[in-house]
Amino acid sequence: MPEEFDYGRSYGGPSYRVVEHEDETIEVVVLHKNSDFRKTISRHVNDPNWFFRRREAMAESTIWARSFLAEVMQDYEAHFKSGRVRFNLNTK
Repeated sequence: MPEEFDYGRSYGGPSYRVVEHEDETIEVVVLHKNSDFRKTISRHVNDPNWFFRRREAMAESTIWARSFLAEVMQDYEAHFKSGRVRFNLNTK
């Protein structure tokens, strides 16, 4: 894990980190290398509710990147419903 991402709450080991900000938003740092799902996140980055509406299907997925994001949504449901989520895809 790169030192600059050694903060926040971890999901799925190196898959996601969630950082809570003082303005009551969260930042979901995407650390996994699943390029297909990273593209999906990129397409819907401005609509966190899009992910929330698909939470159940993601939770049942055998694709780790999806199932771990479902765990994030479970813990931060209010943030996703109200759009107070920023995704950070700029990780190495």
